Amino acid sequence: MKKILLILFLFVCLINEGKAQTVPMPDGFFQDHLRNLYPSCFTLVGAQWHMDTACNAITSEDTLAIPAGVVFGTTDIEGLQYFDNLKYFSMKGSNVELSAFSHLISMPSSLEYFWFDGVSTPNGLPVLNNGLRTLASTRGDLRFLPSTLPDSLRILAVQDNQISVLPSLPQFLERLLCSNQRGVAPATNVLTALPTLPASLKALHCSGNALSALPPLPPWPSNFHGHSQAGPWSQVPSGQKSLGSQGDYSQWGL
Repeated sequence: MKKILLILFLFVCLINEGKAQTVPMPDGFFQDHLRNLYPSCFTLVGAQWHMDTACNAITSEDTLAIPAGVVFGTTDIEGLQYFDNLKYFSMKGSNVELSAFSHLISMPSSLEYFWFDGVSTPNGLPVLNNGLRTLASTRGDLRFLPSTLPDSLRILAVQDNQISVLPSLPQFLERLLCSNQRGVAPATNVLTALPTLPASLKALHCSGNALSALPPLPPWPSNFHGHSQAGPWSQVPSGQKSLGSQGDYSQWGL
C-alpha cells in the first residue's frame, strides 16, 4: 500500500513539474509591473526572477493596460507573449524606449487591440498576430510598419511618428490615422503618398503631411469622416470632411 501511495505521489509531482514552465525574466520596469500584478506567478531563483508561463493568473488574463508613469527608460516587453488569452494591451509613457530585441517578440494569438502611446520604437513594432483588429502606435518615433499587416485589421492609427512609406492596407480596414509624419529635421514631413485605400474605409485622417495627391478614392459611405485641408483633400466631397480634434482618440475607437 505504501509503495502504491509513493508511486501516486511521484506521478502527481511529475505532472505538476510538467505543467510548471518557468523562464528567467530580464530586469526592467515592465517585468517589475508584471510581478506586482501577478506575484504568485514569479519566483526568485538566486538573484533573478523567473516567471511561470503556465500560471493561471497570466494565461487567463484578457486585459493589460499599463498607464503612463509605470514604465520608464529603456525596457522590453519580454513575458507578454505568454498571456495566452490576452485581448487588450496598451502601454503609455513619455520617456519609454523599447529595447533592441523587443521587436522580435510575438504578440499572443488572441490579441485584438494593441496600443503604444508615447513609446519610442526605434527597431519597429513587435511581431503582430493574425486576428489583431486595432493597431495603434501614436506619438512616438516609429519609422516603418511591417510590410504585411494582418487581414483582420480594422483600425490603423500611427499619427505623430516618422513613417515615410505606408504598406499595403488590409482590404477591410475601416479607419486610418496617419497625420503628422515628421522628419528628424524640425518642421519637415516625410509622408508624401498614401497606398491604395480599401473600399471599406469609413474614416481617414492624414493631415500635416507632404501629400501632393491622393490615390483613387473609394466610394465614401454616408458616415465617412475625413479632414478638411487645402490641396489633395479638395477631392473629398465637402459634406464629408467634418471631424473634431485629432487629439480626441475616442472618436476613432481607441
